[in-house]
Amino acid sequence: MPSQFTRLLSISTLTQLADEIVSAKIVLPWILLSLNAPLWILALIVPIKESGALLPQWSVQKILAAKFSTASIWRTGMLMQGAALFAIVVVMWWLVAASFAAYWVLLAVVVLSLGRALCSFTIKDIQAHNVAKGRRGKLIGAGGSTAGLVTILVALLLWQYSADSAVIDSEAPEQTVLGVLVIAGCLCYGVGLWVSLSLSMPEPIVAEPIVAEPNTPESNMSPVGAVGAVPSTPSSSSMSLWQYVTHESDLRELIISRVLLMHGPIVLPLMVLLIAERYVGISSLALVMLASAIASFVSSYIWGWFSDYSARTTLAIAAAGCMLSLGWLLTPWGLAQLYAAGIGFLLMNLCYSGIRTARKTYLIDMVSHAKRQRYVAAGNTIVGCALLLLGSAYAGLFSIDYDGIKVWVISWCGLMLCLGMLHTRRLRYDSPTDE
Repeated sequence: MPSQFTRLLSISTLTQLADEIVSAKIVLPWILLSLNAPLWILALIVPIKESGALLPQWSVQKILAAKFSTASIWRTGMLMQGAALFAIVVVMWWLVAASFAAYWVLLAVVVLSLGRALCSFTIKDIQAHNVAKGRRGKLIGAGGSTAGLVTILVALLLWQYSADSAVIDSEAPEQTVLGVLVIAGCLCYGVGLWVSLSLSMPEPIVAEPIVAEPNTPESNMSPVGAVGAVPSTPSSSSMSLWQYVTHESDLRELIISRVLLMHGPIVLPLMVLLIAERYVGISSLALVMLASAIASFVSSYIWGWFSDYSARTTLAIAAAGCMLSLGWLLTPWGLAQLYAAGIGFLLMNLCYSGIRTARKTYLIDMVSHAKRQRYVAAGNTIVGCALLLLGSAYAGLFSIDYDGIKVWVISWCGLMLCLGMLHTRRLRYDSPTDE
């Protein structure tokens, strides 16, 4: 029988594979272009998909965690994501000529994001329940590497298909090719859901009492039971998002770090846009998809291994690599050739994979089971707000037809990544030996 680690690895691989082959920065915009979507939808698709998976997590976690098990919440999220992809296929193949087709795709992306939100704040608890410290980074990394390898094969098949089609002057409708990719993503969620039926799931969460930090008003109150005493240990379930983040200093520092380092994923679609503007055609899209897949395959397990040693140091190293890739893009040689641009995009994806893997490992290891879901939900909600606001602002600036604005936006993202790299020194937890 497969071990719990093997089952979780299979699920991680399938979900990351679905995210790769139905990428928000590559495939979804391609689908919307084929449906003649308005430009504002194209500009907002990445911020909506990413922030939609983060924004509702605090409210949803507070409502659902007290009523439903972690397993049922996570499985509902998987089902929603598979259903959303199936809806996109229906729109592409049967409503392609309808004027509202692009809006239905946008609605499906919102459902996809909500399903991802349910999975996001529960899967880390499931991973921690089944995998011991020191192996969790390897689990996340191995899943990314395996998904990257499969995506490399898919990208190469698409490249070969476009080359053969050009030779014989025969090509299947674009919606057919894209639809096959989306169906494959839908099947990934279905198989992952089936594998989870034999997976051990964590016990229901009991809300933890809040212990006041030193030198705060709460810590100076009289003990419970004293004359005139006021209880100073309320349940976390009764606290607002602002109260919880204000109270948890470790969570505050992690959120600040994430907001700074999320300029990595924000700048990725902007890099794709620069490459697409300079080099028009399917070959450039295939190269971008191939570079992203190679990065996942090559780096994910290595980053996972480093994260198990020190997630905080891994965050700093990966952020420095992202800065180097942006610097290469801004040089006269960065966009001089398609392959030179591909190298810069590959380096960016390699290093952002490190940020993502280290961040997940850090969060899983730093807190106990009782706090983990609240840390994930609170952090993701605030980061989702920042992502929607900043992503929309950068997308609007980037759409201005002036090269200086684009250079400024990319340089600003590089500066934020630099601050994020420096801020990692304020993160207290450093390795699985810390308690």
